[in-house]
Amino acid sequence: MLQDVFAEGILPIRFLPEASSLYFEPFVDEFRPRTAWSLHNAFTAVAKEMPITTRMPAIQELGRYFGMTNGMSEPERRVTE
Repeated sequence: MLQDVFAEGILPIRFLPEASSLYFEPFVDEFRPRTAWSLHNAFTAVAKEMPITTRMPAIQELGRYFGMTNGMSEPERRVTE
């Protein structure tokens, strides 16, 4: 799932190392569990480095990818598969 976001072009590939680091070695204790929520937090943290004109569409697409726009629990299923 981590690589899929970059492979699908949701975020620029240059953010992969930082997103990976934030997910596997988070600086906030609440993000330590390996959940879809902590992965989403890693993505949104790196997206903050993007210009606002590309950041907002990327964050909206992340929301769709994680099923946050219609209440689906898709991210939990994807992470545990």
